Amino acid sequence: MRQKPKRSTIHRAVTLASLAFALATLCQADVFTTLPTDGAITVSPLETVGWGYSIQNQTANYLLPIGLSNSGVLLGALFDIFDYPVVDPGQTAFQAYAFNAPGGFGNSLGLFEYTAPADLPIGLDQTGTFMLTYQFYNANPDLDPNASPVGDPVTATVNFDLKAVETSAVPEPGSVTLLSSALIAFLSLRRWSVARKRATGRTPNT
Repeated sequence: MRQKPKRSTIHRAVTLASLAFALATLCQADVFTTLPTDGAITVSPLETVGWGYSIQNQTANYLLPIGLSNSGVLLGALFDIFDYPVVDPGQTAFQAYAFNAPGGFGNSLGLFEYTAPADLPIGLDQTGTFMLTYQFYNANPDLDPNASPVGDPVTATVNFDLKAVETSAVPEPGSVTLLSSALIAFLSLRRWSVARKRATGRTPNT
């Protein structure tokens, strides 16, 4: 008759499994983060914003991202602008969000990009998650055709927070230049008028 495993043995196995899960969760949190690190950004109607990324490879293998997804937003859409870099052992790949206007979102750099619709309600707070799936290899899969996977794919999750705010009333550069030119012209005309009246012996009104 088979003996039942001792309760202490079962408890030890459960404890070890829980510890392994906790360590795996911590490693995932360290591997993948957004830029900004808290994932929180603000956006105004018709404005385009985005997130960058940081991926740390803390192993002796090569890390290859193989999938990127998101939980979606209530209004508008998130565009994938990720370049799927291979991260060498002990190295970090990072890219701050950068928008290139001439080429649209296809030429932007970073993780995800978002363009707010014109009717975006001010104060709307859209939260969700980004999911990055990656696979480890024993060699650089971009350079070595014989590179073999190490272990199973891993998915890391980070949160994002997208809050709608009013457009800031900051003058356009062209408007600032025009205003400055008008002010300079007015002051120059005022000095010329005062100098002319003094030359003719007339006291200017103040």
